[in-house]
Parts: sequence; C-alpha cells; structure tokens
Amino acid sequence: MSQEDPELQHEESSADGEPTEDPQSVQDTDQQPEQGQVQEPEVAPAPLKKPRSPGQIAAMKKATEARAKNLREMQARKKKEDAVLEKQRKIDEAKRILEKEKEERRIKREARKKVLEEKQQKAKFVPKPVPKAQPKPKAKPAPSPAATNPYTTFVEFDQSESSDDDYGGIFG
Repeated sequence: MSQEDPELQHEESSADGEPTEDPQSVQDTDQQPEQGQVQEPEVAPAPLKKPRSPGQIAAMKKATEARAKNLREMQARKKKEDAVLEKQRKIDEAKRILEKEKEERRIKREARKKVLEEKQQKAKFVPKPVPKAQPKPKAKPAPSPAATNPYTTFVEFDQSESSDDDYGGIFG
C-alpha cells in the first residue's frame, strides 16, 4: 500500500469513517496567515489584582468623582477662554478690515487729488486751442445738360502754350 497513489490512500482512509486531512494542507494553513489580518504578538496576561477593602473602594470612587469634577471645571474654563479669544479675534479682524478700507480710500483720494492738480497745472501753462470752424465741403458743380445728352457735339479749341500765342499770352 505504500507504493500506491497518495490519492487512493486518502480515499481509502476516508472510507474507513475517520476524517483525515492531507498533511500538506494543514501545514499550509498554519504557516500562511490570511492576507487581510495582521498577527499581533501575544500579550502576557495581566497579574490578578488583590481584593480591595471597602475603604479603598470608597477612596477610589471619591478620587474618580473629584477628577471628573475638575475635568468639567477645566472644560468650562477652557470654553469661556475660547469664547473670549474668539470674540477678540473677530474684533481684531474687523479692525484690520476697516484699516485696510480706510487706507484704500485715502490712496484713491490722493490719486484723484494728484490728477486734478496735474490738470490744473496743464491748464495754467498750455492755453486751450481755440476751436476752428470746420470748412464746409465745396459744392459739386451740377452737370451741364449737354454732358448728360449723348448726342451733343462739342467744339474743341486749340490750346497751346502762352509762348506760342500771337497775343503774347495776355488771353490765357
């Protein structure tokens, strides 16, 4: 039987009624932790506490109540201090914004004043040009009735230089 196939051995042993697992699968699960979980080191168990007397228990309760009372008082003081600090912070922020706006208004006012002074200086030294009337466009001569009629005949005159004139250029 030792020479037989390991799967056959497994089937025979499970057929006997005894649940057996493959030794390799058992080792695999022990050696490989699940990927989603992180193994934590084992913590040593805490030593057992001694039993307390009623006086110790009462003192512990009293101390716990005192700590709780002090904590509530500290929280109340802290809340008041925070409210005061927040109020002061808001006041300081409002002052800062007002100062910034005031400075911006002052700068704009100075700029306007400077521009006005520059205009006044230019007005003193440079006289304003006197506006001249625009010349009216020349009227176009109306076309002669002869030019509109295509059947009109025109007589051309001889136009020559005045030096060629017989009259000494007095007529044009």
